[in-house]
Amino acid sequence: EKIQSERENGVVDATTRAKHLDSLMKVARLIDSEIWRRFDNRTTYAQRAGKAKNYIGAHDSLVAVKLMFPGGLDYRYDLADELFRNKKVVSKKVRKSPDKYRRKALKRMEGGS
Repeated sequence: EKIQSERENGVVDATTRAKHLDSLMKVARLIDSEIWRRFDNRTTYAQRAGKAKNYIGAHDSLVAVKLMFPGGLDYRYDLADELFRNKKVVSKKVRKSPDKYRRKALKRMEGGS
């Protein structure tokens, strides 16, 4: 709000611009650290889920990571894709038809066979 009001009042000297840039950089650092935290949490979960043979959980977690970086412009997308293609983390069958295995997992959770 303060930045916006200073710009509306026409106060845009070099010192003010530097303060605005510093504020924007702080926000960008906070956003980037939050993205890294989410990336780490989801990829760690996917690796653990793969070891526990919860392939659909790993699949969904890695799809969520990949959706964080549309277009694959960030290298974290490539890291998530590499894990996604690792058959020890997400089996080939689950990659081909995740909905089928998601239904099976839901049935197991509900106590059905």
